[in-house]
Amino acid sequence: MPTVEEIIEDIVDIVDDPDFESNTDLVLLVNRAIRAVASSPHILLPGLETSGTVTTVVDAAFVDLPAEYHKGLYGCDSTLEPNSIIDVAASLGVMRSRYGPLNNRGYVSTVCVRGGQLCYQGIPAIVDTLTLYFYGHPPSYAEGDTPAIIPEQFHDTLLVEYCCWKAFAKIEDGIEGAKVNTAYYKNEYELHLEELGRFIGRQGAQSKRRVPVVRGNF
Repeated sequence: MPTVEEIIEDIVDIVDDPDFESNTDLVLLVNRAIRAVASSPHILLPGLETSGTVTTVVDAAFVDLPAEYHKGLYGCDSTLEPNSIIDVAASLGVMRSRYGPLNNRGYVSTVCVRGGQLCYQGIPAIVDTLTLYFYGHPPSYAEGDTPAIIPEQFHDTLLVEYCCWKAFAKIEDGIEGAKVNTAYYKNEYELHLEELGRFIGRQGAQSKRRVPVVRGNF
């Protein structure tokens, strides 16, 4: 599996511009590419699945999400009611349609994400610790690291193409007419991003890991 340094070598060979030869700058660009992939709405990287806890408040229906939360809440467990099934609603609108004013007392039965907060209903009379299952932020990688959260076969496509797209966008800035290299690598990146989404879907269907399922009314 290639390291960040080896990915950078591919980028330098393609771009072939003295302004894009600094490994320090290119390490940052590779990490930016990884964040872009991880942030894509339809991409849920299995290597980023994690969990964290929050504590409910007795007089509020909202609490801040864990700092490591990035996206894709797909499960929730209660300490007070460990055997209960807690629904993950698709939106705050779904919550309001089900509960009306979000001031219902009782054990937590439904949660959803709103911005940087978790909304829950009901509101327990004593604090409850909720374990949330979600996708975290990607780590930052150094030159000698291998970005293992991205499947290996996409290193020389997705990551290289994203970096070349952004590099050529700067190189071709101000050029009259079509920005050929910028457009080419942007298009290739987007095509392989779709391919990654399909690949992850196939892998998830074959694995025995906890499959993210958002429950509730849609």
